[in-house]
Amino acid sequence: MPWWIWLAIVILMIVMLVSGGIYVFRRARSAAHVVGSLVAASSQRLGPSRLQAPERPEQDPAFTEPLSTSADRYASAHAKVLERKEAARERHNDTWKSWQTFND
Repeated sequence: MPWWIWLAIVILMIVMLVSGGIYVFRRARSAAHVVGSLVAASSQRLGPSRLQAPERPEQDPAFTEPLSTSADRYASAHAKVLERKEAARERHNDTWKSWQTFND
């Protein structure tokens, strides 16, 4: 092959690499703007109070208290879990009931 064909191939390769780099840079900058606006919108909607960790009440460690206190805490927490599961089950049943009569 003549030397000028190799020169054309090298120049074409350099042009393609530069144009690809420019394309990647422009798309990354556009994505950064989108992500930035999304973060700004979500922080505005959530507010600073929701982004911070909630304050936990001061409690003694469970191993320093009587076993009955830990058992009572566990029982109340488990009761709340069961209530949430029952509420979810009720919502599920209500949804299925509404779907059964949807086409009537």
